[in-house]
Amino acid sequence: MALYSTKSINRPNLVTIFGAAAAALLMFVLLVLTSSSWHQAGAASLSFDAVADAQLSTQSPNKANGLDTKMAVCGQGTPVCSVDGVNEKRAIIKFNVTGVTTEVTGAKLRLYVTSKPVPVLQIKQMTVSTWEEGTATWNNAANAETTSSAYMTQAGSNTGWYEVDVTGAVSSNGLVSFMVSSADSTTVRLATRETSTEPQLVLTTSDQTPEPPTDPEPPVPNQLNTYLGTTHVHTGANNDHGVDDSTTDEVFATAKSSGLNFIILTEHAGPTGPADGNAFYADAQTKADLYSETDRFVGLAGYEYSENGGDGDSDSGHMTGWGTTDYVNAMASGMNFNSFYNLLIANQNIPRPVLAGFNHPASTGHGASSTNLLTPERRELVVMSETSNKVGYNSTDEAAYYQGFVAELDRGWRVAPTCGLDTHGLTGLKQIETSTKKPCRTGLLASTLTKETLVDALKQRRIYSTRDTNMLISYKVNDKWMGSKVGTPATATFDVAISDPDTSTSADKIKKIEVIGNGGAVLASQTFDAHSVSWQPNVAVGSNKYMFIRIFNGERTAHTAVAAPVWFE
Repeated sequence: MALYSTKSINRPNLVTIFGAAAAALLMFVLLVLTSSSWHQAGAASLSFDAVADAQLSTQSPNKANGLDTKMAVCGQGTPVCSVDGVNEKRAIIKFNVTGVTTEVTGAKLRLYVTSKPVPVLQIKQMTVSTWEEGTATWNNAANAETTSSAYMTQAGSNTGWYEVDVTGAVSSNGLVSFMVSSADSTTVRLATRETSTEPQLVLTTSDQTPEPPTDPEPPVPNQLNTYLGTTHVHTGANNDHGVDDSTTDEVFATAKSSGLNFIILTEHAGPTGPADGNAFYADAQTKADLYSETDRFVGLAGYEYSENGGDGDSDSGHMTGWGTTDYVNAMASGMNFNSFYNLLIANQNIPRPVLAGFNHPASTGHGASSTNLLTPERRELVVMSETSNKVGYNSTDEAAYYQGFVAELDRGWRVAPTCGLDTHGLTGLKQIETSTKKPCRTGLLASTLTKETLVDALKQRRIYSTRDTNMLISYKVNDKWMGSKVGTPATATFDVAISDPDTSTSADKIKKIEVIGNGGAVLASQTFDAHSVSWQPNVAVGSNKYMFIRIFNGERTAHTAVAAPVWFE
């Protein structure tokens, strides 16, 4: 069977417009016209997102890698994987088929490939689907029994969506699993269900009019809760400009008792930080878990990759890093942004998912956001950029951070706005909102508050930054949450809900909401004068690559909050 790269093409119902015979002829012409190195995905009546997937690797034969964002495939038989010298890597994927009432006449497996070139792959159906992604390892799953049928693919040269015809593998409702392997040393990476481009199984049945498959969306509950915290804080005792002698314990305890729902401890990783960075990092991970409490508070312990020599964002800092095995010293020999990015990629899910963010960017964008540093893998790992920084509000600085955020989006980075309190002690964590002090907050949307859901919300970019400590913001575009990729529609239909519980304070009323597009252009705007508002504008997409909203209340003439974009891709 051939593996084809796909692009979605939206068409009206041809039979309705032209009649059956004419529709058949026109479809033949369209198929001829689209027949090149890119082939149109086949029509389908039922589609299913993966319910489980896992990376199997001889590199760590007893380790479960079910939370990875990519699955590598390479090296079956004599070849050795070219990237890391491992003997072999495979991927397994499971679907739950429901709603089939008649004969299945076609089945296609859709995979999103994030690396190139794409070697020939072998796909086999597994005879049992009792494995779980949280426990599947090379030793307990790689040699699972498979059917004799093998779906061999053709090589490809593009990243993106691919599909392979697996007709015959699915005939009825129930669980179905596939194993993907390769007899080539070239490593190919497939996106997992932890991303917005998760694997998809598309079926055609005999009793329904086929529809084109849509790009899969991460599984997100219909209702999400809002949690408020910050993504950038320091202790007082473990860096060179602390305002007190506060310890890791005291920072987590103070943040929790002050009502923040989450923080990321980001001590300096370099000469201005802890003397023994790795020991501090390991202890901070333990303390973060100790103070975490489901649906009340979650602590994460990362670091600020920073040189801090002149505090000026050189090629050695400042960025938030979280999830890597080691505490990465920005001033170590050979370290720069490029090597830091490569280290992040190499550390994915060993032992945690990895994420990063741009801290207090310049008005032209963070130094690490230059276009020559942008790759698809790096774009997935850098999830945020500060549009607010520090407890106190400085209009000049805040304007620069916002302009830098827009510049990063225009370069192609997929970042969401955050607040970094950037405290170096306990004072800022205790600060409540007053008429003169406006500590910022990062808001995020999640079904519950745990370490896992917090990291998932960050990686899915369901984030906003606000200078009002309890402003609640959520919105969807074309029924997809902020932070999502929404395809390439002609019109973006927004569904916005903003509220502030301080109903006795006139200055907390929502005054204006704007829809922002490429270059910071205002695409739509609506004025309000209430503590709780909703707005449903329809905005032409045009050439915009992204859109986001920013919110104004009565506290100042500049904006108060910025919410994560949606991306048209």
